[in-house]
Amino acid sequence: PIEIDPYKGVDPNLSDDWKCFCCWERPEKLSTCSLCCIARYCNRACQKSAYKEHKAECKEYSDLFVTLQREEEKLRSLPARYFDTAEGHFWGILDTRDYMR
Repeated sequence: PIEIDPYKGVDPNLSDDWKCFCCWERPEKLSTCSLCCIARYCNRACQKSAYKEHKAECKEYSDLFVTLQREEEKLRSLPARYFDTAEGHFWGILDTRDYMR
C-alpha cells in the first residue's frame, strides 16, 4: 500500500497519471480492462500476470458500474431540468430521506 501524508493534501491514488496495475510502469499507452473499465495494463503479459489478483475486485467493480449505469438511465429519463424545477420536493423520494435530515 502507498503511504499517504494527510498534510500534503494530495492522494496519489487519485492522480490522473495512470500506471500499469501490474508492473507500475507509466507507458504512453495503457489498455483498460474491458469488464471493469478501471484496471489499466501496459501489455497483455501484465494483464495475464495480474489476473488472479484482479479477478475478485473486477467483478465487484463491474457490478457497481452496471448499477451506476442503471441509476444514470433513471435520472436521464426524468423530464428535462427536473432538478431545477422540483426544488424542495425530494422528501417524497424515500431513498433520499436519510440524507435530507
